Amino acid sequence: MAQRALTSQPHWDGLYRQEPGEQISWRPRSYNQRIIARALAACVRLSHPASILEVGCGDSLWLPWLAALSTATITGLDYSPRGCRLVERRLDQVGRPHRVICADLFSVPDEVVGRHDFAYSLGLIEHFTDLDHVIGRLKCLVAPGGRLLSVVPNLASIHGEMTRIWQPHHHRGHRRLTMAEVRNAYNLLGLIDVEAWYIGTFSLDIPAWETAPRWPRAARVIIPMVRFANAACDRLLIALNSDCGTSGLSPFFCVLGRVPHSHQPAAAPASRPSVAADGPNSRLDSIHAET
Repeated sequence: MAQRALTSQPHWDGLYRQEPGEQISWRPRSYNQRIIARALAACVRLSHPASILEVGCGDSLWLPWLAALSTATITGLDYSPRGCRLVERRLDQVGRPHRVICADLFSVPDEVVGRHDFAYSLGLIEHFTDLDHVIGRLKCLVAPGGRLLSVVPNLASIHGEMTRIWQPHHHRGHRRLTMAEVRNAYNLLGLIDVEAWYIGTFSLDIPAWETAPRWPRAARVIIPMVRFANAACDRLLIALNSDCGTSGLSPFFCVLGRVPHSHQPAAAPASRPSVAADGPNSRLDSIHAET
């Protein structure tokens, strides 16, 4: 299958703000941010990385957050010049050595290939038509023995239906990936210790409610109501510390796999990353308690 992106660089340039909206004081606050933070921190601790790469880092809050908490060297990759400038400003404020590479995932510089102990993407792979190809490109960026994490919106659920009904044009920029599809692609491409799991109980915040609504006039009434309901839902789920994932209701799923060393035999599936681990990224150990 010929690879085709479902979104374009001008699309992302148009979404990114002219100036960073939040600075280095940012930390995960909303329910969705907290569940992603838990998963990301657990996988970093499991990997003990000396180097971390975020693919699709344009305007990212997560890469500067990890830079402030982790001792690993930090690299970001994105093809939007505006998005790269914004994340670089945030990283400059953290004061840690870093590198932001403005390049397409499918034509990255050779010096980036196979160099990172932990690489991750947040809401990236669903924007491409050929799943195996895009995950194969991500795998190429990971060093032997390193790990690759994909955090994907669970659009094969009620969240995908809400997005399809409310904003069909925006929805067409996404593939409806299932957790099983992504896990199978990891296995097919030779990653080992592959584990997949749902994160989050529920959310009203997966549709981008203000972006291209099907009914613009009704949106003026509906969006404030949705925001009020989502804030109440957030407070309840945070208070309950709820993170029981299900296929029909969870807002996201994660797939984690390890790139084998040469001639390393396949291993049994790994257990879900622990939320308590030691290592050079021990400042991340507090994330579970804080969130």
